[in-house]
Amino acid sequence: MAASTLYFTGGANNGTFMDANNWNTARDGSGSALAPGAGGAGDTLYIENTSQTINGAATGISIADMYLSFGGSLGSAGTPLAIVCTGTIRVRTSNGTHYIAATAAGTIATVSVQKTGTGKLYLAGSGAITTIYIGEGCDVDVGATAAVTTLKSAGKVEAAANATAFTTCEVASGSLVSYRGATTLNSSGSTTFKGLAAAITTLNVYKNGDHKHWSSSTITTSNVKPGGRATGKGSPYQFTVTNRESYGGGYNFLDSVNVTFTNPQIDIGEGAVSVI
Repeated sequence: MAASTLYFTGGANNGTFMDANNWNTARDGSGSALAPGAGGAGDTLYIENTSQTINGAATGISIADMYLSFGGSLGSAGTPLAIVCTGTIRVRTSNGTHYIAATAAGTIATVSVQKTGTGKLYLAGSGAITTIYIGEGCDVDVGATAAVTTLKSAGKVEAAANATAFTTCEVASGSLVSYRGATTLNSSGSTTFKGLAAAITTLNVYKNGDHKHWSSSTITTSNVKPGGRATGKGSPYQFTVTNRESYGGGYNFLDSVNVTFTNPQIDIGEGAVSVI
């Protein structure tokens, strides 16, 4: 059987994700009841017009896309919805908590968070999440077991420690608190890296960006552009910054007595502040 497009109707009235009576091939429920994955991998799922609390399940099913735009909640901390997603999970909700996990040895390709309102999205799982996009005003937690390749955010994010660092982390606005590292961090918002496993290979802080390094892990290269700020003030740890490049008007770890600098600072452009 070919992959299906299914709509959550809540017909079983118990919120169980995999109950076929909760799903229908027609948005108005006039089609056929069908459980996700019943016809094989690659279903597209819509959860829209309900305020139910939908129980999660370690189903391991593989879907193409999923659209969440409803007023209830999905999964729980103990039992998240565990899936493989080859396409995109799109979240546009106004409240409720939603727990989604990448299945072990599986991948969620893309999570696009457009709105969480007064609610929150929790992403976890022992699988991997390739890309997460987070819109302004959204609230997202990334759990310790979830490895994430790319994070692009304008919202509020907390990322627990993971041995796999972000490859690319871009914070356009909003805030990020991360206990894991990043190969490249581009910050125009508020970023705070904490703990013992938050190394950064290349840090780029742009105008309006404010990076706090409250970690014992090394920053290999810190580039601070005009109007940007990087500091270790307030950190309980001693850490190392190997290379610094400071542009005019950039503030590059100037107040930080707990930093060891390996190489002299390089000043680029007029007005650069230096304490070499």
